[in-house]
Parts: sequence; structure tokens; C-alpha cells
Amino acid sequence: MACGQESVGKYFTDVVAGIDQVITQHPELFDFTDTNLQGEPHLKSLDGYGNAVAEAVAKKGYCTRWTARSCR
Repeated sequence: MACGQESVGKYFTDVVAGIDQVITQHPELFDFTDTNLQGEPHLKSLDGYGNAVAEAVAKKGYCTRWTARSCR
């Protein structure tokens, strides 16, 4: 199968596991003293976070790519 974009939610469980792994293994990417209403920490580096999540998910055998998009 070629690397391509899948429908939303198809690999949700593995992506969430990758995010949880990044929070645990890369605390330097977060400010845990500054959280949103859901208790999620503020990101110090969007690119660092995106690359780390892509790497964590890729280690599960998926083809991943981080493409930074500005948040507005």
C-alpha cells in the first residue's frame, strides 16, 4: 500500500497512543504549568511535537508525515 491520507479516525487509537507516548517521553516539548480547560499542557514547540508524534506512530509501522499548519 502506498503512503497516502486515510479517512478521519481510521487510526485514531494508534495516533492517541503516539501522542500519549510523546507526552511521557518528551516533557521538554510541553509547559505543564500552563494548561487549557481540558487539562492539556501548552506546547512549547509545535514542530517538535508534530515530528515526535509522527515518529512515534511511524514506529508502529505506519507511513507518517508531519506538515505544520498554523493554528488560528
